[in-house]
Amino acid sequence: MRPTLLIATLLAASAVGAQAQTIAPPAAGVPLPPEVSLDPAKQPAGAYTLDGRHMSVLWRIRHMGLSLFTGRMDTVSGKLVLDPAHLANSTISVTLAAASVSTNVLGAGGEHAFDKIIATQALGSEAHPEITFVSRTVKQTGPRTGLVSGDVTLNGVTKPAVMDVTFDGGRLITMRNKHVLAITARTVIQRADFAANLADKVRDSTVGNEVEVILSGEFTKD
Repeated sequence: MRPTLLIATLLAASAVGAQAQTIAPPAAGVPLPPEVSLDPAKQPAGAYTLDGRHMSVLWRIRHMGLSLFTGRMDTVSGKLVLDPAHLANSTISVTLAAASVSTNVLGAGGEHAFDKIIATQALGSEAHPEITFVSRTVKQTGPRTGLVSGDVTLNGVTKPAVMDVTFDGGRLITMRNKHVLAITARTVIQRADFAANLADKVRDSTVGNEVEVILSGEFTKD
């Protein structure tokens, strides 16, 4: 998986070292409701808005070269413009709140102090409250897969990135009379590219440089 983006964000996260393993995509052949279409070319064209209630942004990084530590970013927004006839013309942008780190690591008093350390030190949330990814090109690699190249801005630094994207389906949600698309995007970033370091050098040394970022969720047609 290519060093990338976006969620580049995550990373600064917590503790880990060594190479991040890649999570396998959803298994093929899983039964789907008949209303769901897995063909991106059959989806309505136009602008879609990311549904923050049905979107997960996870990150994984190695701790001490051993276990994969997993956290998430809780506040995310974004836009997708789909051209189903010419997918290369499609665009996507995603914005994360750098302060919305969530690790479920609590202090002695039940406080989320570790989350704040990551946000302020590694992600630079006070000076740079937003982490963004803006696409530049889309290359289809299979019936439901593609590579989306763009720019990630994190901690005030902008670097090119590539996301491996899988189209997970689309359907009309009758209760809302809205068409909804689902995607999963994966990438690996290098936290050193964004100066995403913890102030405590001993703690920082236990954290791997590679961070795997996984975004999975839904976009609703405007």
